Amino acid sequence: MGSISEVKKTCDVLYSPVKLQQAQAQPERVESILTFKKEITNRLLLSNKLEISDIAVTADNTLFLCNTQTGVHKIYVYKPSVQSLIYKTALSLPSNPYGISIFKGTDKAVVTLPFEFYIQFIDTKSLKLDKTIEVGRNCFGITTSGDYIAVGKLREIRILKQNGEHIRNIALADLLKYKCVSSLQYDQNNGSIIYMKTGQMNCIESDGTVSYQYDVSGKAGLAVDTQGHVYLSEQNKSEIQRFLPDGRLRDVVLTEKDGIKKPFAIAFNESFTKFYVTNHEGLVQIYNCN
Repeated sequence: MGSISEVKKTCDVLYSPVKLQQAQAQPERVESILTFKKEITNRLLLSNKLEISDIAVTADNTLFLCNTQTGVHKIYVYKPSVQSLIYKTALSLPSNPYGISIFKGTDKAVVTLPFEFYIQFIDTKSLKLDKTIEVGRNCFGITTSGDYIAVGKLREIRILKQNGEHIRNIALADLLKYKCVSSLQYDQNNGSIIYMKTGQMNCIESDGTVSYQYDVSGKAGLAVDTQGHVYLSEQNKSEIQRFLPDGRLRDVVLTEKDGIKKPFAIAFNESFTKFYVTNHEGLVQIYNCN
């Protein structure tokens, strides 16, 4: 386990799967494929200094959008109405935010501050800054699962608990040693971690064993649905791609014809009934999922 067994090229993108040995036979899953229908298109008109780097959505569908533009130090909070987004407030942070993740079923979110030595907790109900946990600098991508936090750095993913207890560091085997983990997701179906560096998506097991790699044209964001399908926002191609749980490209679900323009941060809401797409310039689109 851990050796790359074959290499295929699809749509000018390199896919390198690793055959995983299973301890016992798994029951065959019935594939349920989501379809998307656009509900809202909204452009943020808050500042000429916008660089939206990540988005997170609470249980009541409140949006939190990180602006990582140098010197701004803001997270914007919006609520959706019937056909648009309603601006609620802007949270001021001590440094540039980059990644954000919400602890499911709680009023807590956690944010990376790449130029500080810590991650910042936020109360999503009171909209107040909470505690911090030291993790070192150059933390960009972040995800949460239950009580656990995974933070992406240059050459490792750090796993810790909400109370700050350090669990372990997962060394990364990719060759992009000087590129940071810009996005990462935890797949609840099989316990794998999918992470993104500029130019490559990787899926690893909890010990760092590579399941698959997929080369992309540049920057991209990630999301995972309840079936373990991975969604990747190809910024340079202005499209959202969908991958099977084993890393094979299944289809392209959204393109420029759907209004997609240089997408970056993407996310589902907690109930997986809505899909959110943003770009650096502040274009926000919300799709209904069926």
